[in-house]
Amino acid sequence: MSKRFRDTAIWAKPWFRKLKPAEKLAWDYILDNCDNVGVWVPDFEAAEFFIGEKIDWEQFANSTNGNLEQLPNGKWWVIDFCRFQHGDLLTRKDSPAVRSYLALLETHGLKDRVAQQFASSPSTVGEQLANSCPTVKGTGKGKGKGKGEGPGKGEVAPDVFMTEDERSRLVAEYGEEATAAKITELSCALGNRIPKDKYKDHYKTVKNWIERDRAKTKAAAHPASRVVHKFCGSCGKEYWGSACDCGWSE
Repeated sequence: MSKRFRDTAIWAKPWFRKLKPAEKLAWDYILDNCDNVGVWVPDFEAAEFFIGEKIDWEQFANSTNGNLEQLPNGKWWVIDFCRFQHGDLLTRKDSPAVRSYLALLETHGLKDRVAQQFASSPSTVGEQLANSCPTVKGTGKGKGKGKGEGPGKGEVAPDVFMTEDERSRLVAEYGEEATAAKITELSCALGNRIPKDKYKDHYKTVKNWIERDRAKTKAAAHPASRVVHKFCGSCGKEYWGSACDCGWSE
C-alpha cells in the first residue's frame, strides 16, 4: 500500500475551504492516484464513480489556486507534489527510489522545473518532521551528542543519524516507504524522549522495528505458527531481529 505525507493545514487554506464537498474529494482522489511525482492521467469517469458525484473538472482545476496544471500531453500535474512529498529529492540522488523519481520527472519533462522549485523555496522532509513531531524540552540530562551520531553519519531526519550506505541498505531490503515510515517514527520518538541516546544505533533500531512489524504481521496471519523472538542480554526486553533497540546483539 502506498503511503504519502498529508498537508493537515490544508483545511485552513481559503482556496480549499471554498471548494464544494465533491471537489475536496476530487483533490484527495488526485493526490492518491497520481504517480510518484504528482502526475495524474485524467480518468474523470472513474473519479466520479468513486466520489459519487458529477464534477465540472475545468471549474475545479481553476479553483485550486494554481496547484494543478494541465501538461501539453493532457496529463494533470500537482505542481508542489515533489517539494512536499520528497524533500530530499536533490540531496539523495544515490537512493534507488530517488533515482526512479528523477527518471519519472525526466519522462514528464518536469525535472528542470522541480529543480527550480527546490532552489527557490527549499523544503525538506526533515523540516516537515520537525514541525510535526514536537520536542519535549529536557532539564539538561541527556544533552549533547547522541550515540546515534558517528563518523560518516548524516542526519536523515531530526535526531536520526545514518550513513548513506546504511539508509541505502534499508531501502534495498525493505523498500523506501517502510524505511521512511520507521525513520519518521524514530525521529518522533527521539524528539519526545529523554535521554536521546536511548537508541544507540539508529540503523539497527530502524531495521529491528521493521523486522518486528513483519513478525507481528506474520503472527497475525498465521496464529498457529511460532514467531521466534529473543530477550535482550543487556536490558532484558523482548526483541525481534538481529539486535535490541538498546543496541545489544548476540
